[in-house]
Amino acid sequence: ARHVMLDSIPMDDLLDGQLQSYGARVFPRFRFDRGDYVLSLGADFLGTWGSSVEYTKQFSEKRRLEGNKVSMSKLVVFEPLMSVTGQSADRRFSVHPADMLSVAMAIAHEVAKVTGRSLDDLAAFAPKAVTQSTGISVEVFQEVAKELMKYRGRGLVIGRDFGGRGLALQNVVNFLNSALENEGETIDGSTPSLQFQGSHAEFEKLINAARSGGVKTLIISGVNPAYHFADSMKVKLSGLMKRCLAAKNEPAKPANIAPIAKAVSLVLRGLMPSARQAISSSRSASHARPIGRRRSRVVTKAVTSASTASASDGA
Repeated sequence: ARHVMLDSIPMDDLLDGQLQSYGARVFPRFRFDRGDYVLSLGADFLGTWGSSVEYTKQFSEKRRLEGNKVSMSKLVVFEPLMSVTGQSADRRFSVHPADMLSVAMAIAHEVAKVTGRSLDDLAAFAPKAVTQSTGISVEVFQEVAKELMKYRGRGLVIGRDFGGRGLALQNVVNFLNSALENEGETIDGSTPSLQFQGSHAEFEKLINAARSGGVKTLIISGVNPAYHFADSMKVKLSGLMKRCLAAKNEPAKPANIAPIAKAVSLVLRGLMPSARQAISSSRSASHARPIGRRRSRVVTKAVTSASTASASDGA
């Protein structure tokens, strides 16, 4: 049997980025209540990205000057369109959607230079080169990198992009958070949230299996794939819904008619927004994130793949 999960609001880019960088496909807990400096690269965390209600409450706590507090967190946003998060930013920069990954790589270049990491994979994204295509000055990249270093271990970098650039951007975000020692401080991957676990790639495989007649039994729980899936006609034409109706009307059959060894069963389960609030579980020791030198090597490799994706995208 195969278990396929589908989120009504997909976060596949972040989940797959976590898998590539850290070896576990999880949605970490982002602690905006611990972040003194937040850098958003297209992620509207106060509006439509992730657990926005939870993030809004946490972020607002760091923005209140109450009691003896004399300072609040700083929010810097790079985004293609004005968002709720952008409206709340201390500094906001408008970026073309195609340039979001290049902006992230330019910031990573400056952070890597300050932290003494290799620049071989980031040489093509030096701020001077990225400035020519984005119009954002070199001083901006240098200042953002300097501020990220200032709040090392107390900062938080998040990002959102689409298509092939989405996964590449997540790899760069993971590199920045690891290089800045935010991992384990403002980002908790050891006890991840279960609000997002779906995979559209696995759902595509289910659709293809249904078309080829490879789905013998389908159980759907808490999700309407013909409604939530972007290409609803593709779902209907696959025969998934027809098979469900036919199975509903068929009389019960003895268990020995279809031997379990030859049965092909797929279970499709979806998490609706109302059922995805602050669910948590601990991750097994086998999913523990690499630390120290090993973590640096894994994330650096991910940035290499991100730079390759950006180069081919630009071509």
